[in-house]
Amino acid sequence: MLASKEEIKSILQIPANDNTKDELIDLLIPVIQDFICTYCNNYFTIQSRSESALPFRLNSSTISFSAQSVKLTNDDFTVYGFADNMHLKITGSALNDGIYKIISVITSEIIVEETFQTETPADNYYIELHAVSFPQALKLIAAKFIAYEMNKYQQAGETQHQLGDLVITISPDYPQSLLRLLRPYQKLAW
Repeated sequence: MLASKEEIKSILQIPANDNTKDELIDLLIPVIQDFICTYCNNYFTIQSRSESALPFRLNSSTISFSAQSVKLTNDDFTVYGFADNMHLKITGSALNDGIYKIISVITSEIIVEETFQTETPADNYYIELHAVSFPQALKLIAAKFIAYEMNKYQQAGETQHQLGDLVITISPDYPQSLLRLLRPYQKLAW
């Protein structure tokens, strides 16, 4: 994830022992992360700087998913530059596309914080894995977007929602003062 719940609470100066907003923060973090990546047309993938550098990218039809692990048949994730505490972007899977926080890499297996849907290798499609590196400044920006969304829910009546019934809608009209913060991270779309 772009930022942890603890980091967001610290930035927003919400006491660590105040759990009243935890549910909403947990739900907003991936939504805001996805909004930032989509709005900027930038998934912050690490690009190799030379042919001799690690590629930080893998395209394979032998990748499978279970619980909290990505498994690779007959290959080694470390050769591609994947390492502990990185972020991983997955595309081309049937059920697990997204960005995940890597806990550990053990040759042919990556363990992540989040949970995957079970998925076995398929010869008819390739799954791409990319290493992701979010700039530290994006944590502050994400916290500002989360604060904006939290204020919006507070104005609507915070007691009206529960985890099972909570529907998060990203505001299509964020204030320009927030959107302007994302300009340095935007990539052109062709």
